[in-house]
Amino acid sequence: MMKDPSYAAKMEAKMEHMQKVGDEKLNEGASLAMEEAMNAMGNPEVMKDMAKMMSDPQFKAQLAKMAQDPSFQTYVNAMQDMMKDPEKKAKIEKASAAFKSQL
Repeated sequence: MMKDPSYAAKMEAKMEHMQKVGDEKLNEGASLAMEEAMNAMGNPEVMKDMAKMMSDPQFKAQLAKMAQDPSFQTYVNAMQDMMKDPEKKAKIEKASAAFKSQL
């Protein structure tokens, strides 16, 4: 069946559509995860725990390893998209300043 150009084209179009939908779902999930993380950072106990984790060299090494994983780029992109929204950007900057004060 793959020798039939019409069938092959249909299958290719289906695959491209599935990839596009999958990418959109990944981006949506990453955006939601980043927003949840930002909301959690509003909790002083969470902030304190995050500061404690960041002082752990093993955690820093794990975080650096995660950052090199190509799938992590989805979360970086989600954060960059959030920074385009002035309200979300202000919230992120506030959380970042609070986090830095914990270090």
